[in-house]
Amino acid sequence: MSRVGSRFWLWITLACLALASTPGSLAHAGFEYNVRDLGVLAGGSQSFALGISSTGLVTGYGNLPGSGSRAFVSGTGGLVNLGVLPNYASSQGNAVNASGMVAGFSQGPAGGSDSTMQAMTAQANSAPQAINYLPGQVTSFATGINDGGRVVGYGADLQGQFQGFVVAAGSHTPTALTGFTPLGATEAFAISNSGLIVGSAAFSGGAWHAMATTGPGTTAVDLGTLAGGSSSYALAVSENGSYIVGYGDVAGGATHAFLYSASGGIVDLGTLGGTTLSIAQGVNDARDIVGQSGSAGGGIPFLDTPADGMRNLNALVDPSAGFSIQTATGINNNGQISATGIDADGHVHGLLLTPVGGVPEPSSLVILLLGGATFALFHRLRRA
Repeated sequence: MSRVGSRFWLWITLACLALASTPGSLAHAGFEYNVRDLGVLAGGSQSFALGISSTGLVTGYGNLPGSGSRAFVSGTGGLVNLGVLPNYASSQGNAVNASGMVAGFSQGPAGGSDSTMQAMTAQANSAPQAINYLPGQVTSFATGINDGGRVVGYGADLQGQFQGFVVAAGSHTPTALTGFTPLGATEAFAISNSGLIVGSAAFSGGAWHAMATTGPGTTAVDLGTLAGGSSSYALAVSENGSYIVGYGDVAGGATHAFLYSASGGIVDLGTLGGTTLSIAQGVNDARDIVGQSGSAGGGIPFLDTPADGMRNLNALVDPSAGFSIQTATGINNNGQISATGIDADGHVHGLLLTPVGGVPEPSSLVILLLGGATFALFHRLRRA
């Protein structure tokens, strides 16, 4: 694999092991989540869920025999094929906002290298739109989008130099995220509804540090690294910007999921029992976190909450629903989770998990407390 997109593919690999589902949406007493099978694209046999919106829309990609993969967004009538940029072979959705706008990329131009990718946005019932490359770049990914329509991502030039970017709502011309370290290389993975952009920036000695910024021309906050580690990468941020999650290395070279907040700094979330690696991929305003914990023998999806800590997500879903959940990639403020699972026949489908009893209204006290945490982080950014 080329240097270009290596960390992106670590993220995707941990988020896209083989998975599946069976039809229906089932609730069972004693379990915490209903399971909705998102199905597959017309003509396809597999789907993988990678992101979820504040309103419960899910995006990812599904296979089409003989036609590569296609980005999708979930709809009332099943998955909607979002198409592919002209002259490209495949596409993938990475993030989706409340209005159904998807950020992702198309890959493998006809007659070109399969490693060539171009960032795009897409929406049901309209052709996908390319996001222009930054000067000198030859490949790019769109990795995040907020409800205001701002898009973030990153690309690379022929030498594998990474550069993060942000795109204003309604535009397809990116603005580089630069100047955060002397080396200048950055990646952007997610953006909150409050406008906080998270990703990573290059430091000397090959190290990368998770970072947060409010955009071009502002000073980024270095989120630091875990004890004994040299690198960290921020992958997701809560809608209001209070919490940031990702992964970093620790002493001995293992990878652990982390949680960052303005009040608590960077915190090692550890791993599920019997595993040695973990990665956090989604977080909501209540500090509920989803991700994967695993080892050489495979990965286990987890839900980490303030009340119960890190738990195997499969233990929270009735096994009679027919799914072994393999990955959990996002969680919204209603507690809904984008996931991918596999059934007894080996079928891999994207899933939507919804808390039993529906989607609760957040308490005003929680909103007040989280609003204060968001202000603290933005205040720190402005002072830096």
